[in-house]
Amino acid sequence: MFSKKYLSCFLLVAAFILVLSQAEPLVAQVPGMLGLPKLYGEFKAPEVGTYVKYKLSDNKGGTENILKLSIVGKEKVEGGDFFWYEIEHNDPRSGSVTIFKMLISGNPQQPGAIKRWIYKSGKEPANELPQTFVNLMNQSTKETTNVAKPKTKKLGTGKVTIKMGAFTCVHTQDVSEDKQITDTWTSVQVPLFGIVKSTSGSKTLELLEHGTGAVTAIKEKPNLLEMPGQK
Repeated sequence: MFSKKYLSCFLLVAAFILVLSQAEPLVAQVPGMLGLPKLYGEFKAPEVGTYVKYKLSDNKGGTENILKLSIVGKEKVEGGDFFWYEIEHNDPRSGSVTIFKMLISGNPQQPGAIKRWIYKSGKEPANELPQTFVNLMNQSTKETTNVAKPKTKKLGTGKVTIKMGAFTCVHTQDVSEDKQITDTWTSVQVPLFGIVKSTSGSKTLELLEHGTGAVTAIKEKPNLLEMPGQK
């Protein structure tokens, strides 16, 4: 039998995938799960405290969400540097906040990058996924790496003006296997993936702010979940 905590974990992860899939292919924050879209930007070596905040809009669906990506810690694991990468998803309409916190060895979109995964939904206690579950997700990602990659075109450099200001950006365009076109504008001024703006169909991801001083939004020690059958 599945424990209540494990079922809650599974349902929350599934719900998060559903939310992100509505933004496809703009927002790929959580590697190791099948079907998640991708952030088209080069992941830069993180510094603790770095964060970026985006507005994710869907003109067709009339939805608007806020996403904050942060580096909130650093640990040594088996002699290597690992970073705590945190994703905070905020739905202003409902007031719901979901937080995913992952210990990563590098680009969180690369297969096998996750070492640990913690999540928190609203005022519910934080939970940590069992290592076996994390390993399975990483394995699933590795099994999809042979799928044809989107073709990327560089379309030049120019200024992009958003509410935050003007940025000199590199404009790239990616076409997925199912012909979905994503235009992305990246700047060296923006940390993590460098994205200033990204559009795909009716969906737009736009930078709201970036900076330093980020700390984890999960204050309590997470409960370690157990896989079915574990004792």
